[in-house]
Amino acid sequence: MGTDLNKWDSAKRAMLAALREGSYVHEPRRDMRRNQLATNEVDVATVIRVVEATRGQDARCSPLHGSLAVFKWTLQPSCDGRKWYIKGYFTGPLLHIQSVHAAGMHSEGT
Repeated sequence: MGTDLNKWDSAKRAMLAALREGSYVHEPRRDMRRNQLATNEVDVATVIRVVEATRGQDARCSPLHGSLAVFKWTLQPSCDGRKWYIKGYFTGPLLHIQSVHAAGMHSEGT
C-alpha cells in the first residue's frame, strides 16, 4: 500500500478510501452485534462520516495481536451527537472491520 498506516493521517485516508471503494471485510466474531455495519444496523455512509469526524486524539494505534507489521486502529470519536467505537486493521489495501457501534452499547473492549 506504500503508506505509513501507524500514523493517523495516512490510516484515515486509507480507511476512507477502503470504505468508499468497498475494499473492506467484516472480521467474523462470536457476537456480530458489535459490528453494526455487518448487521446492516449502520450504513457505510454513516461509518464514513464517523471516520471523517475522527481526530488524532480520538484514534489509537496498537500492534494487532503483538504483530509489529499489522496495526489495529481503535476510534472513539463523537459524530452526529453520539460517541462511536470503531476498530479495524489493514492487510494490504483491505480493511478488516472488527467493531462498529455507538459507544456504551457494548463493552468498550470490543
